[in-house]
Amino acid sequence: MFKITNNIEKFKPLIKERWDIQGLSAVPSFIHAGPECGILGMNKIMGFGFTKFMMQFKKDYIQLYYNRDDMHKCFEKFYKKYKKDKTYMTFLMNVEEELGDDLYEYIRYIKPRLYKLNDKELIKAYKKLFTMFSSSFNTSHIIECIALTTDVTVKDMLMKELEKKKITEKSTEYFTLLTQPSEIPFVIEHDNNIAKILELIRKSKNKSILDNLDEKENNKLNQLIEDHISKFFWYNTTWVGGKYITKPELIKELKQYIENNDSFNFVDVKKYQQMEKDKNKLLKKLKLSQELTNLLEITSKATYWQDLRKIKMLKGILALQRFVSEISSRTEIKEENLKYLLIKEEGDKLNDVFKDIKTKSKAIELDKLLAERRKGSMYLYMKNELMIESGKEYDNLLKNMKKQKSSKEVKEISGMCASTGRVIGKVKICLKPNDLKKFKSGEILVTSMTRPEFVPVMKKAVAIITDEGGLTCHAAIVSRELKKPCIIGTKIATKVLKNGMVVEVNANHSIVKIL
Repeated sequence: MFKITNNIEKFKPLIKERWDIQGLSAVPSFIHAGPECGILGMNKIMGFGFTKFMMQFKKDYIQLYYNRDDMHKCFEKFYKKYKKDKTYMTFLMNVEEELGDDLYEYIRYIKPRLYKLNDKELIKAYKKLFTMFSSSFNTSHIIECIALTTDVTVKDMLMKELEKKKITEKSTEYFTLLTQPSEIPFVIEHDNNIAKILELIRKSKNKSILDNLDEKENNKLNQLIEDHISKFFWYNTTWVGGKYITKPELIKELKQYIENNDSFNFVDVKKYQQMEKDKNKLLKKLKLSQELTNLLEITSKATYWQDLRKIKMLKGILALQRFVSEISSRTEIKEENLKYLLIKEEGDKLNDVFKDIKTKSKAIELDKLLAERRKGSMYLYMKNELMIESGKEYDNLLKNMKKQKSSKEVKEISGMCASTGRVIGKVKICLKPNDLKKFKSGEILVTSMTRPEFVPVMKKAVAIITDEGGLTCHAAIVSRELKKPCIIGTKIATKVLKNGMVVEVNANHSIVKIL
């Protein structure tokens, strides 16, 4: 646990550090698990880890600051161990799997008992769940160190080795193939399931088949729908929270797909198996250096590991959400505000609220504090200390932070090619879920980073540009499958580009030009 302090002077130097910034929809009570496992958990299990984080919130949207020096140092220490023992990464993945199994077991145990717990037991169980949730990522936070430090290195090393062999004409094609995931990602698996269900509905002569699933002739469709819910009940969850997908909700969604004539392309698992064979053939043909081969192998494993981690992450958040909802219903603290209270604080503050349940003064006081945090706040982490700033202190802190270059100073943005292609189109910036509703077919999607809920929009987009992301990121995986030009890791796209701007996305050369 972090020790909470109010010593702003100690944390001021953080502003001058070098950071990689990721923007996404999130709330502190859930994503606090990141610094928890990145600083405390990694050091506990791996002997090294992050030393600092910054999290800036504004109405359920976060700018998550990853310290560049931390990431490079962590990767160097990881890679040193990996070179000595090639099973080291597998060992870390196995540790995470065991911790995940413990988490799932506790979720199964506590889920039917949650509403029967008294107030004291409820807080205790919530703390235990969060601790297990956070601990289950103690080794996988190394993924960020891999993804955000090696992608440029891998590309540069590959280009140099291809230049020596005088075969640079297919460099982008080779780079794309060599960094492809070896396992089918869950977003593709999810869409495959939906594709099967829609195909069965469209083949049926019964137009009201979704309203009569209980009839015997509809058994196959009914089973497909129930299996899908069982496997992907967590799919619509984010770092802000979520709710379990229900059968009526899925049926409503399917009806909408039919009405809009939406299609989901089925991707055969054999395609990924073939890509893996093609990748191995190419590696034999190119005879790359051991250093580059190591990095490609690490990247491939990290892609698969990241996918497994994401599933566990969403399942865990869904379980934590139930506790937040229950505590909110008992205390009358607004649920959206309660998500700005950290596990470290909950014991004292929530116990005071429950003791004062009759007058409600403590609940009103805490709700007001948390509402201010939701409006705008900064959570600063350094070693084992944490400071939370909101209100005037938060405003003063923002004034001291470095300003980004204005769009007038930038005419060209560079990043990394995730999927090849070249198009011209209008920019549409989407940072929050509500932004996705305004997206039109044929526009260029510009965002900090994509997530599963972005997939429908990614299908409509002619190209995709992100601030963040490495070779293992969601945008890279999905854009390749959709065969859409995609440039990742630009750092500044969402700050420089504006809605309606006409740009040329030349993913072949990893460049975005403002026209």
